[in-house]
Amino acid sequence: DVSAGDFALRGYAQKPLGGARFEAGLDLNGRANLEALEIRVRYDEAGQIASSTEIVSIEDARRVDAGLYASVDVPVGKALSLSGGLRGDVVVTRNEGGHFGDQDTDNAAWSGFGAATVGPLRGFSATVQIARGFRPDCVTCRWRSIWPGTITDRADGCRREDRIFCSIPGR
Repeated sequence: DVSAGDFALRGYAQKPLGGARFEAGLDLNGRANLEALEIRVRYDEAGQIASSTEIVSIEDARRVDAGLYASVDVPVGKALSLSGGLRGDVVVTRNEGGHFGDQDTDNAAWSGFGAATVGPLRGFSATVQIARGFRPDCVTCRWRSIWPGTITDRADGCRREDRIFCSIPGR
């Protein structure tokens, strides 16, 4: 059983610079008041609940990601444009209590991209892009107690049903 509150705030500004377009902004998102319980239920031969065990995996955790970004898109000729951008992120997590005890982490990283777009030519455009990204662990998966035998489909041990908690808004 998992409960939490997610939040996201994004603000940006655009400014024309000659024929180019410049954009800069702030992206703030995260998860607060995360609580995760591992609940094991044992049934008897008649199919009735024989016992139930509840363990607090995560008592109270949060993750906050603050990112600043800037990008520019420059037309080069009639049917070619070049664009590029940088983003810096700082991600802070905190866990209090539960199976993993008190822990804090903080990570910072840069990401960016460069792209070239040809078109439109007869209603068709093509873009080639190179990028470097940064994706921190989601807080649900970072401090999740996985029981032996739990089925996962991710290298980090996140269960399939936790996927929605591992997505990061604004990416």
